[in-house]
Amino acid sequence: MNTAYYEDSKMLNAIFPGNNAIESAQRSIPTYSIFGIDTHTAINQEDQQFLDELIDRLMRAPLTGRAEKSLIFPLSRIISSRNNSTAPLVNVFVTPNEIRRLTHLCIESFKAQPMLLRLNPAPRLHIFGDLHGQLRDLRTQINEIGLPIDQSDSLQYLFLGDYVDRGVQSVETFVLLAALKCRYPRAVYMLRGNHEDHNTAITYGFYDEIMSKYANTVNPSNKGKGERIWLHFVSIFNWMPVAALIGEKILAMHGGLSPHLTNLQQINQIPRPTLTPSYGLMCDLLWSDPEPLSDPTASWAMSSRGISFTFDERTVISFCHRHHIELIVRAHQINTEMLQHGHKWFGQNGRLVTLFSAPNYLNMGNAGGVLVVEPSTTTANAYRVRVH
Repeated sequence: MNTAYYEDSKMLNAIFPGNNAIESAQRSIPTYSIFGIDTHTAINQEDQQFLDELIDRLMRAPLTGRAEKSLIFPLSRIISSRNNSTAPLVNVFVTPNEIRRLTHLCIESFKAQPMLLRLNPAPRLHIFGDLHGQLRDLRTQINEIGLPIDQSDSLQYLFLGDYVDRGVQSVETFVLLAALKCRYPRAVYMLRGNHEDHNTAITYGFYDEIMSKYANTVNPSNKGKGERIWLHFVSIFNWMPVAALIGEKILAMHGGLSPHLTNLQQINQIPRPTLTPSYGLMCDLLWSDPEPLSDPTASWAMSSRGISFTFDERTVISFCHRHHIELIVRAHQINTEMLQHGHKWFGQNGRLVTLFSAPNYLNMGNAGGVLVVEPSTTTANAYRVRVH
């Protein structure tokens, strides 16, 4: 990896920090933030215009193929076309200069948030699971729910990670969400998924997508441009928060619980910037899964994924009682039980729900589920999942 690609030493430290950079990051990151409000709200008018134009172009770009003239799909049409393997894509291209500029805005915005967000939910909070580069479906969902423009007091979004890999428009999907997050930091929140990591995204498609879109070997002046773009995204990943506490009663993350987690404040003590480690608290928050265990005396087992753990319903109930949590919301999985509604409740007590928000993922014909949290919600069973 050629570090000479980066003229900005601050960017390089954000990607591969030394000990001094980590210590500095720990000092600069607040350990607690009232409701997780992003304090980096003073973006100048020029940056606001840049973000507005980028968001508008990504949301309004036409589709390729026969659906080109229609931006907002009726729900019935999305459901009926789930098995269509030739679904149209969004005809849009994000330039390298736009990615570089957005990278700096993103890092500053994520740095202003703790690793554990504390959110005071608006009247409508929508929580999304995996998206995996399905830009067209994300646009449809945002259009149906509403853009956060001038609605930060009434509408919020929380995304649980896995924006990239496997889908063919991971670049544009992540850029759209990152631009919304920077432009509306009190309405749009993003957590890190296990695919928002150098080692995972280089294996499951995101790196290859970037190389195919930005590595022009024919033009000698573009040599190395794909690698530079790749490192810009990795630098953003390394600053993303990993969990959110909503209204002091809902805990959200991408993966799941951890045997290392005894106090929620431990999450804020995870240093940044960082790659995802192969063991420990941060690894589990991004990788672990709920699963009935074959040993009735065990609460944890090694995961069949080859990384992190699985945990049973007793672990969920015990954790919720100990930390006064009403519901755990996570993503990270899809199985046959989730195909019709895009979500699955774990166990008999309804204390944990898994969301998957990318419809027709890998042509599985599945629905996408989005959890709706409203102030009138008082029990776990009352939470509503919106199906796309």
